[in-house]
Amino acid sequence: MKSFREYRSGNFKPIYEAKKMLDISIQSASKYLTNNAKKAEFLTIPLIIEAKYDGVKVTIVKIANTGRAEEDYLVSYKNNLIFPDEFEFVSKTHIKTKSIGSSQFQFVWDHLKKLRKNKIPVGTELFLEYLMKKPTLSSKYTKLHGMVLIGHSKSSYEIRGAKLFTSPQGFFTNKREEYANEMKLGVPEVLFDGVLTPKTSFLKGIKNETLKNLYRERADDINWDDQDSVILSISQMLLDIPSRFGGKEEGIVIKYKNKNTIIKFQQEYQVDQDARRKIKAKYKGTPEEEKQYWDNVYKVVDDIMKKIDIFDLQKALKDVAKYLKTYKPTFGHPVKNNDMIKEDIQLSAKMMISKKLPGSNGALILGKFRVFSIAHYNMIKEAQAKYNTVTIAIVSSKETKGTKKLRNKILEDCLSSFGNIEIINTSSGNLVTIINKATNNINTVIAGTDRVKNYEQQLQKMKGIGVYEVKRTDADISASKIIKNLEDFEYFKKNTPKCSWKYYDEYLEVYQG
Repeated sequence: MKSFREYRSGNFKPIYEAKKMLDISIQSASKYLTNNAKKAEFLTIPLIIEAKYDGVKVTIVKIANTGRAEEDYLVSYKNNLIFPDEFEFVSKTHIKTKSIGSSQFQFVWDHLKKLRKNKIPVGTELFLEYLMKKPTLSSKYTKLHGMVLIGHSKSSYEIRGAKLFTSPQGFFTNKREEYANEMKLGVPEVLFDGVLTPKTSFLKGIKNETLKNLYRERADDINWDDQDSVILSISQMLLDIPSRFGGKEEGIVIKYKNKNTIIKFQQEYQVDQDARRKIKAKYKGTPEEEKQYWDNVYKVVDDIMKKIDIFDLQKALKDVAKYLKTYKPTFGHPVKNNDMIKEDIQLSAKMMISKKLPGSNGALILGKFRVFSIAHYNMIKEAQAKYNTVTIAIVSSKETKGTKKLRNKILEDCLSSFGNIEIINTSSGNLVTIINKATNNINTVIAGTDRVKNYEQQLQKMKGIGVYEVKRTDADISASKIIKNLEDFEYFKKNTPKCSWKYYDEYLEVYQG
């Protein structure tokens, strides 16, 4: 059996380096059906409508076909590797009935361990919707921990530290039924297959018995000659179908059969931020209680870190689980029980371990980069030499979103020779949001003197991430000053890297045109 260390070290090499994760987000119908032509097309061409599930996206990569799950599969959530034995400290009863945390991924591994050799090709990535209990999920399923295969692809992978990066060739569903049968997984339920109008056509395309009953109840009340009325009525019928997992689904996915278009309708509460905040609040104490709680959690984590070998990830997580199996919390939480507290300790310990693994020393630099200055370039170049990876977060506010494309193009061009750079985009300067969005691990946030205090405050709850201060010198000219003197090309050249000079006219058009 290959160990995780062997996979990580390159004895099982990826086909090519992973660069970007596949974006499988779906556009909202309200943002797509914006004119009468699109609405008419929607109502008169063949569609397939499926249930959309309110779970988390889990990736499974098949890397061998021995019939032994630990050797055959890699499992990850948000790029974070999940191992089959890291949750041994908590009972299955707790996981099934009380857990709101990562221990629920144990059931994914339990399922995989029941499988044998199958016909799915090695090098296949499977995209799953996993129905778990989580403070950020709104649907109230009564049958949790179901797994639904939503797509697949031929793929390669790379492991960096505790993270899995994949390079799928696309998002495919042509073999979904076959692969789901091999893996004993569910597939999205087809609710409708056909054309939505006229009335008789809609009835003919219905594939769900409940939808058929809803049609019989409501069809005569719909104005079938009015586009908006038909779309509203049909979408509501589809959203009212109960889930096979209990409660209601998150929404529905509509696939256009004659072109590559996919849109979705969602339940109102899925896009209600207040509702989501209320769900999160159910599992939190006051700010003071939360601060004290997490201080206590990290005291235990610090103690664990002194007792384990942190340079072998899988062994370290086994040691954490062994420690927590007999550990009895000496502190409490207003809402969470002892098992939930131990889950928080385990996840925090895993995060700390991952930050200390070889190759995981990453830095973050964020800014608007309205003009890419020499000061920016030198800061990134210095960080690139010092850290394993550097994540550049381009922040776009209301004032700068119009230049987002240009700023991305210039940074990508100027940093193209830097092999360990990741560029992400964000509309928020919130560090927690940015760090969670980055694929690379972040140990350090690099900041100018004026930002240090604010960043340190934001990072109080993110143990193991520090702020490195870069003091500005008289030679470091700000982007604002460059923009103010933009008509002077010699001044521009003096204060920007050579790679950006060819974009001078575009800068002029943006800031003075």
